Order: sequence, then structure tokens, then C-alpha cells
Amino acid sequence: MKRTILLIIFLSFMNLFFAFENVIKDIEKMYDDLLQVNEEKRNYSIKNFISKNNLFLNEYAECQDIYWKIISSYSNIAYLKLANPLEILNEAKKISEKAVEMFPNSGKSYFWLGTLIGQIGQEKGVISSLFSIKPMRDYLEKAIELEPHYAPTYDILSKLYMQAPRRPISIGNKNTALKYRLKSVELDYENNEYRWNLYEIYIDLKKFSEASEQLNIIIENTKYSIDEKDLLIYEKAIKKLNK
Repeated sequence: MKRTILLIIFLSFMNLFFAFENVIKDIEKMYDDLLQVNEEKRNYSIKNFISKNNLFLNEYAECQDIYWKIISSYSNIAYLKLANPLEILNEAKKISEKAVEMFPNSGKSYFWLGTLIGQIGQEKGVISSLFSIKPMRDYLEKAIELEPHYAPTYDILSKLYMQAPRRPISIGNKNTALKYRLKSVELDYENNEYRWNLYEIYIDLKKFSEASEQLNIIIENTKYSIDEKDLLIYEKAIKKLNK
């Protein structure tokens, strides 16, 4: 009898797991299709995308990965200007706020809420962007507290400290940006975007030897797969540093 109950529980769990996986694949496909739609049909397609995603969130409210997939899709749509950025970002922010309620112990809930607050601030303009800096930082620091090994949080924090105005206007600090950038590289060693950002910080801090080292690592990491134009950019940068 116990074996039968355990088998039923196991099968139910597996069915739910595969249902989650299928939903995530559906979201990915809808997003990919959206990128191919011509401008005339895009608004309708985005509304349809949002409507279907809301149904997924209602039906599978307990699956964190569905939240992250939808939120990241909306963030990308805003970045690519495929829809009104503020409208789609506010839609994503609502979902992030719901995620914080549903998954208060998940670092990604706070990561996405902080990231979206920053994106919305940038879209609204300089003043709004300044007011968004501290809440953005607080949510990202909470994300690190909960998930200290998630590299993207350090990436966004590094960019925040690098781009924000310095005190007394705001929290900008290149050395703090460097600290978070080094951590992002430590956690995602082969991420060349993180390394390029690290290179740029070193240049800003006039640490040219360290900057050159990062460029050499980028080339070593990617010389068999990198686009030739990018490789030339990196190599020219190294030559300039070595002059």
C-alpha cells in the first residue's frame, strides 16, 4: 500500500515537472516568434503574449522558473524597444512584486525587482533614475544575502555603482563597482562580457596592467569561437595598453 502511494506521489510530481518544462518551452517559443513578427502585427502579438503568460502564472503560480522566464522576456522586449518600454516594464514589475510575495526566500525575486526598478528609472529620465538607485541597491543586496552565488546580481550592482553619480549626489563608487565586478567574474569565469566590464573599470582606475591581463584572458577564452571583428577590437585594445 505504501509503495503504491509513493508511486502515485512520484508520478504526480513528474507530471507537474514536465508540465512546468513544457510551459517554459512555450514561453520561449512565443518570445522567439515575437521577434520575427513585423511591426504592424507586433502590438497584437505582445498583447497575446502577455495574456497567455498571465494564464500560465495563474495556473502554475508555484513554479519560480516560469516567473523568471516571463520577467526576463519582458525585460528584453523593453530593452529592444519592441513595445512601449514603460508599459512592458511595469507589467514585469507587477509580476516581480508577486514573486517577492510568493517566494520571499528566493534571491531571484529581489534580483528581478531591483533590476526592473532600475530599468524603469532609466526609461523615465534622470530624476526618476536617481530616485530609483537606492531601492534598486537595497533589493539587489537582499538578493545577494539570499543567493550569494548568483553572478548576475553582482553584475548589475557593479554597473549601478559604476554609472551612478558620486556622493553626495548618489552612491557611485568605482572601487565598489570593482569589488562587485571581481565577484561576478569569480562566479562566472568564462563570461567575457563580465571580463570586458572589468577591463573598462581597470582602465577607468588607471590600472593598465590589470586591464591588459583581462583582455588577454578574453582572447584566450574565445579565440576559437569569437567573431573576427571582436577579436580585432580586443587585440587593438591590448596594443594601445602596451604602448
